[in-house]
Amino acid sequence: MITRVPIPIVATHDVRRAGILIERGTRGEVTEMSGVPGQYTVRFWPFGLTGTTVVVDRLTRLDLTAA
Repeated sequence: MITRVPIPIVATHDVRRAGILIERGTRGEVTEMSGVPGQYTVRFWPFGLTGTTVVVDRLTRLDLTAA
């Protein structure tokens, strides 16, 4: 059985995907890693922890930093 532990991160710069703006400093968590060089799928909370989440894929290490 594999347990996945989300990796907490923050956006290092503004990211705009599909008409949604994820502002620099927005908290999130890596939900999947794939490819070489590494690409990440991240769940962000641009409206706070109780608001809607936004999932963004094909991010790189330059887009993220540890929270």
